[in-house]
Amino acid sequence: VCSSDLPLAEDVAAITPHLPESWHAGAGPRATALSLWSLLSLDEEDELRDIPSALREASAKRSGSDRDIEREVILARYAQVDRVIATLKTETAAARRGTERADAVLLNPVFGFALFLGMMTVVFQALFTWSGPLIEIVETAFGWLASTVEAGLPEGFFRDLLTEGVIGGVGSVVVFLPQILLLFLFIGIMEDSGYMARVAFLMDRVMRAAGLNGRAFVPMMSGFACAIPAILATRTMERQRDRFLTMMVVPLMTCAARLPVYTLII
Repeated sequence: VCSSDLPLAEDVAAITPHLPESWHAGAGPRATALSLWSLLSLDEEDELRDIPSALREASAKRSGSDRDIEREVILARYAQVDRVIATLKTETAAARRGTERADAVLLNPVFGFALFLGMMTVVFQALFTWSGPLIEIVETAFGWLASTVEAGLPEGFFRDLLTEGVIGGVGSVVVFLPQILLLFLFIGIMEDSGYMARVAFLMDRVMRAAGLNGRAFVPMMSGFACAIPAILATRTMERQRDRFLTMMVVPLMTCAARLPVYTLII
């Protein structure tokens, strides 16, 4: 990836000799990948342990300049992708032209954002409006179950425990399941179609204006369903700072479980 990018090539060449032998880096693509990871991830404030001080110092020295190392790595990878695509067989030319036409629209600063807003409108309309009948079915089912148990048991602590504690408690959580399933359905469709990667690329500049990584968009999107898997999804980011910032922003995403809390406070 760094063969034609002199500054990155110098950075990799300076860091590679400091890689521990236990990493079995050698001198091939694995060494380049580990050097790039060190360049992006290691600094004086990260939480990683058992990192040789020489490697940490070399990485911090190279990444401590005014250069945007992460942007340089991304551009170098895109350049490598373009070089590889240019060597593909001519049979893929039609498919490549189709992808390029799609990118010209989906990644356009104007039309791309318009399509993105339209997609988000459809998603949230499905979550908060179209999921209503499914939510009513779940509520009706648990209400019927609670009334059946209440009618079949004598009055007392055990009946109250089952109807109001177990059934009522589980029902108050499961009632959000239709919205969560719908959101993950839309996320799965966008990921499998390649649209999610394009949105992350499109949102990178917006995210960086807020001090966030472009990849923070996917966890933040998942946060509308549940903050727990969204926070787990932040582990794909190399830098501790990006992970912590995204983790602190994710709870601000309004999931369905928070709406009753907001309503109560209001």
